[in-house]
Amino acid sequence: LTSMGNIMSIIKPKAQSQATPDKILERLEALLTEFESLLGSANKEEELQVFLKTNPLLLGPASNIIPKHKLGEDFVTDFIIVNTDSQGSHFTLVEIEKCDKRLFNGNGDISADLSHAEKQTIDWEGWLETNKAYLQNKLHGFETPEFSIIMGRSNGLTESDKKTLRIKNRRSKNLKIYTYDDILAQNKELLMSLRPLASHG
Repeated sequence: LTSMGNIMSIIKPKAQSQATPDKILERLEALLTEFESLLGSANKEEELQVFLKTNPLLLGPASNIIPKHKLGEDFVTDFIIVNTDSQGSHFTLVEIEKCDKRLFNGNGDISADLSHAEKQTIDWEGWLETNKAYLQNKLHGFETPEFSIIMGRSNGLTESDKKTLRIKNRRSKNLKIYTYDDILAQNKELLMSLRPLASHG
């Protein structure tokens, strides 16, 4: 679903005449370098929120990204990712945490930080059980959403932790947990897949 047109609509060079495929990929590569640097220095969740809001491509190159969407007066999502296909729109409510928060404790148990983030998505889902019409009035085509948590770094995970996370994600029907390195890796794969398009003009 990703095309050079999708990328060009998000990454805009200073002048339209500069919007060549090569320039687009250069900008994307620079963006990923900037993101990787931020992950090594960010001390606050707000820094990550602002960066992802400014560069929504990182959360989905073919998606509509909605930051800080209210769930009534009770909750605020960090992002809502909207993907649209022939069947309609699909919604993912995203909770982000700081990149230095651990997903697992040293003994392999789920950390208090991850449990807190999961509880946040449970609270959202509970709120939607009785207030779904609220979002249906705000977001056209809104139906039962999925949920995502983005937190921590992959280099803080042992091989056992990674295995546990894979199993946890497979078992979950509507919640997926990613590290910031997962987001970075996905976008590096995107960059690699787009290079042949640029070489063909």
